[in-house]
Amino acid sequence: MGPRLFQIVRVSTPLVGALVAIIAVQVWWTRGYSATGHAAEHLASATVMFGVAFVLCAIVWGLPDPVRRRPGLWVLLALVAVAAAFNARGNMQVVDAIGDEHWTLEDVDSLGPTRDGFEAGHDRAEQAALAGVVAASALAVWLGFRRVITPRLCVGAVVACVLFPFWIFPGLGMAIIAGVLVVRRVRRDLAVPTPDLHPAAS
Repeated sequence: MGPRLFQIVRVSTPLVGALVAIIAVQVWWTRGYSATGHAAEHLASATVMFGVAFVLCAIVWGLPDPVRRRPGLWVLLALVAVAAAFNARGNMQVVDAIGDEHWTLEDVDSLGPTRDGFEAGHDRAEQAALAGVVAASALAVWLGFRRVITPRLCVGAVVACVLFPFWIFPGLGMAIIAGVLVVRRVRRDLAVPTPDLHPAAS
């Protein structure tokens, strides 16, 4: 490992730690589920919550300290997180309604309305995902208004949030912003000289 790569790994250790912790929680949370067919699709959609959690961690980690101290930021982050949680809850309602059965699209149309929580789960997941798109777009606009990100990045992030299918990842523009902020943070930290732990003998 070269010195430059070692420095990058060193400064990004907190973010890597957050990723490992989130993956561990996801594995624990999905244990015991052996969903197939339509249920598997909703289980995958529910786990998007963990991807959103990591994106939010990356955004917070990448932001300068003065921006992190603004209450408006945390309000918007909380709205995104709550929307992701409700989206996951709605998808899990569908998974629980189907159980261990393997449903095709024909089964969804014929059996879905007869299962308790199936339609309600679909509605909750869709509404929460759309709310997540709105909250993510508002976060991008807020960061643009505060000049944390460029106007071009702000517009691009909002467009990505709106156009990318919300049932796959609500608010994809956040991931774009997170990537830019993480790169900036790493560059800032690498620009700070580290103290010499082995000074030359006089």
